Amino acid sequence: MSSRVVDDERALRFALWGRLQAHDGPDAVAPSLLNELRLYKGQRGIWVDKERTQDVLDDGAGVTVASVHTGTVYDDDLSDDGIIYRYPRTGMPTRDTGEIAATKNAARQGVPVFVIAASPASSSLRQIRLGWVAEWDDRTGQFLVVFGEEPPAVSVVPEDEEPFSVLESRQSRQSMTTQRIGQTRFHFGVMLRYGPACALCRIDVPEVLDTPHLVPVAKHGTNDPRNGLVMCATHHRAFDANLFGIEPESLRIRYTRDGPNARRLGAVASELTALGKQPHPDALVWRWDHWRENARV
Repeated sequence: MSSRVVDDERALRFALWGRLQAHDGPDAVAPSLLNELRLYKGQRGIWVDKERTQDVLDDGAGVTVASVHTGTVYDDDLSDDGIIYRYPRTGMPTRDTGEIAATKNAARQGVPVFVIAASPASSSLRQIRLGWVAEWDDRTGQFLVVFGEEPPAVSVVPEDEEPFSVLESRQSRQSMTTQRIGQTRFHFGVMLRYGPACALCRIDVPEVLDTPHLVPVAKHGTNDPRNGLVMCATHHRAFDANLFGIEPESLRIRYTRDGPNARRLGAVASELTALGKQPHPDALVWRWDHWRENARV
């Protein structure tokens, strides 16, 4: 399919975004306007509009127009700067597969998508964000959509040789949820970097996995994924309570002198060397020093 067809679809979506902003949008949009503009129809979480978009690309899957975030299951996936959107799992595999392909098409062709969420103004209205499908992860079944009128310029998961600064300045502000700026990208990036399994016990149930910072946000730790690890909720709490530390050079897991040991905490890994990738050495050194200062070692 010619690039002109893709360019026309991209231009149409920006035109629709302009119309939303001119009609009390994007924070208090009537569902009837979404239907009128064909930004969303039906009850599906992902709206492709096959009638209009199936011929944009030769695969016939179409290009996702909008996705709906209800907040009833994963209410913490939405933040000011983006959303982690889960692959559809509706029991209709053919349709689910098509919607996943259509969302990947939006990423590959650089076509923006709309994210529809509950409006803070009224339960009868909708809040709309324009975003870009920046990454996807088939292992966890997730898309990362980054909000903005321009596509993201920086990769969510930097290469190991890229410059790294363990500290960064950031500002907190009121958001659609209580998420910090950058936290959505950080969570997705850490999962993509290390894989969806706890670094200590290897549990691989996404619903109980967290992505703690080595250098905490409260200490101005960076949202670079190399400053994080994947841990289950139990080991995340133990990590925050300084019940164990990670030796920077050997990557061995060390426990406090009079605290619970690996067996009591249910840890099966004795070191992090088995991970495909490790955190940045600067982040490990900072956390090790913090642990030695605050725990009984």
